[in-house]
Amino acid sequence: MLTTTLSPVFSVSPRQFEIATLVADGLTDREIGQRLSISHRTVSNTLANVYEGIGKSSRAYLVQLLLTGRLQVKQAIQH
Repeated sequence: MLTTTLSPVFSVSPRQFEIATLVADGLTDREIGQRLSISHRTVSNTLANVYEGIGKSSRAYLVQLLLTGRLQVKQAIQH
């Protein structure tokens, strides 16, 4: 009998996704901050929140989620 395991999909804010994409491009927190005109500490804090949401604090895992389509932007709720 074959069993399949569903891979989880994680939703993040548009800004978190933008920062994750820059991580995947190989930029450091400081470089991301300069690119987005925000503090590198803001980048670090944003990534910490993403890591908490995905359950791992690993840039490599974050990139893997991006490359496999398992990190997505949250859809806005329309009223």
